[in-house]
Amino acid sequence: MILWVFTRDDETGLLDDEFKDGDVLQTKPDSFESSIGGQEKKSFLIVKIPDPPNPTKVEPELVASEYNAGATPQDDHVIRRKRKYRLDWRTKFTATEIGVVEDATQTLPDGVTAQGGTVTSGVVDGLFEITDLRRK
Repeated sequence: MILWVFTRDDETGLLDDEFKDGDVLQTKPDSFESSIGGQEKKSFLIVKIPDPPNPTKVEPELVASEYNAGATPQDDHVIRRKRKYRLDWRTKFTATEIGVVEDATQTLPDGVTAQGGTVTSGVVDGLFEITDLRRK
């Protein structure tokens, strides 16, 4: 499974319905890897993780928002969190690697990361598992 992870730790994401650092924007099957565009690889951290036991059930949960009831019974539900789960990606990279990921004008260079993952054409593999995703 391939995940697009939002990697901004700046003034964005202050509102509940905005993406925050570590949010998973989308998921795709491994076969989609060859279709990932160059700008996507610069704009997001794209990681490959081993498929969980039931990927068709897990994938929708990773990109689901969490809602609260509106202020009154007549109000629509409001987004409490843009995503229920987040990936604490910063713990697996060095300061230099984090700088490259946050830059949004370059991709991580091909090769082995400091923590042992492998980068191939801007996609990080072997560094994260489904258990690294945490409920907010």
